[in-house]
Amino acid sequence: MKISGVCGRLMCCLAYESEQYHSMKEKMPKKGQRVSTPLGEATVIGTNPLKETVMVELGSGASAEVALKDVSH
Repeated sequence: MKISGVCGRLMCCLAYESEQYHSMKEKMPKKGQRVSTPLGEATVIGTNPLKETVMVELGSGASAEVALKDVSH
């Protein structure tokens, strides 16, 4: 399997993307952390740094995807 970017060079864009991904991930709350959302208090069950969203589990047991900008941690 070939691992190359649009430019055809092996993994050069992966190095760039890694830095960006790491930077975005630093903004995200940690899994298991309690946060405040527009839907109420919740526990982080996952994150999506590329979409800048946080998956949370509410007190009712329901899960929801919330924009990072709407989460207080």
